[in-house]
Amino acid sequence: MVDPGQLPQRSSVFIASNDADAKAKVKTLLGDFGWQDIVDLGDLSACRGMEYVAAAWIPINKALDTTQFNLSLIRK
Repeated sequence: MVDPGQLPQRSSVFIASNDADAKAKVKTLLGDFGWQDIVDLGDLSACRGMEYVAAAWIPINKALDTTQFNLSLIRK
């Protein structure tokens, strides 16, 4: 998460918060880390969905036997 540039393709990171100032600070921090695709899912009610993404990440990590991967949101 700290260096998304390690991966050969752009990937996505999701954020959600009820605090606009905190969300702005997190976006800045993620941008400083090199994230280009920061997807704002809205308020904290979106966190439940984000937890499912994290739950999927663990078995993907085991199947690939590496942490050098991430998910990418493809848009039209």
